[in-house]
Amino acid sequence: MVLAGLSTWVWWSERQGSDVEEDGVPEAPLLPDCDPADVTALRIGPEGKGVSLERAADRWLLAGDPPRPAEGALADLAARSLCELDSLRSLDGTGDLSQFGLGTDSRTVSATVAGTTRSLRLGDSAPVGEGRYAAIDGALHLVSPAAVAVFDRDPLDFRDRRVLPLDPAEVTALTLQRGEDILAFERRQRWWFLAEEPGWRAETAALDGLLQDLVGLSAAAYPDSVLDPVASVSLDLGEQSASISFAPSGVAMAAVASGEALPAGFGGEGAQVDASFLAALPFEPEAWRALELVDFNPYVVDEFRWAAAGESFTFVRTDGAWARGEEGAKADAGAVQDFLTALDGLRAVGFVDAAEGAVEVARVEAAERTGRAFELVLLRSPTRDLVRIESETGLREVDGAAFELLGHLDTLAQGGAAL
Repeated sequence: MVLAGLSTWVWWSERQGSDVEEDGVPEAPLLPDCDPADVTALRIGPEGKGVSLERAADRWLLAGDPPRPAEGALADLAARSLCELDSLRSLDGTGDLSQFGLGTDSRTVSATVAGTTRSLRLGDSAPVGEGRYAAIDGALHLVSPAAVAVFDRDPLDFRDRRVLPLDPAEVTALTLQRGEDILAFERRQRWWFLAEEPGWRAETAALDGLLQDLVGLSAAAYPDSVLDPVASVSLDLGEQSASISFAPSGVAMAAVASGEALPAGFGGEGAQVDASFLAALPFEPEAWRALELVDFNPYVVDEFRWAAAGESFTFVRTDGAWARGEEGAKADAGAVQDFLTALDGLRAVGFVDAAEGAVEVARVEAAERTGRAFELVLLRSPTRDLVRIESETGLREVDGAAFELLGHLDTLAQGGAAL
């Protein structure tokens, strides 16, 4: 083992030559006149391969026809790494540099700075210690491997791989299509509604989750061809729109995005993506209807009116305390909050368009401190209990829990024990 180590040391000493500087010499920048902010182009990779980056205003582009958006943070890191690269040691650079991994096929890194191109070549790692060979302007140096690691990244890493770079909050309508099945949704304020049904509120969390999945799609590869699409999603964003189509691509899916809402450089080509969430999407409208009677936050309701059995009371929250009625009698804050929480937890068990003979038995009108208000009406027919939500057509069928909660005012009217 000792003999092997000694041989390695001798071999490395011979490779680096006789002109190695003494230890303790300060690190020196290889490109002293290079400011990362002034780099307008980067070329990384062996000759004829690799990646070409160009800075356009405040963003980076991958050179091509057409140019494609680059991963800006990684491009900035590459420019900074090159401009701030230090020489740990200078070596004798005469002779055959291929012994240091610096032959004609070595990795070249070039930067255009103020119209001038500066280049260096990266070679092998030093056999002893930490260091990597680099050649610049005919000189041989050892540099930190960590400082040049960015130049060994896969060329695809430098591409902005987003397929649908949109802001989900700006989407006002969404249409799903799979074969002959089509589902359309529209956003009103922060809630989603089924567009083709009589005003049913949709599961807003599910639609928001779908949008997050769509904008989160990232290309793993860019196939040369894309088969006929099997599903698509269309998005409206005010006066602009975008769409994305999905087609089989081996074990994955290929996605093609298009539309004027996409930023420049995006769309128009196939991208292999993980779109497994598509398989779980139901295409029956009933599956998207919101079962929650009212989507609200019980902790930001500051006033509500509850009417039932011929009586009604108004409850108002002031400085964290609840008061009941015009006389402002103190109400049991715990009971009031429990009531609102229970109201928020009510769920439908079915949906009907209308109900003959149904009569109103209770009503709740509430206002949040956000300015939003809602109204819920409990109806009883000879066969079932129903709820109508203001601004929504159609009725939700509910079980006995809704009548138990809303059908009488005894508990809160008396201000007694919690519900």
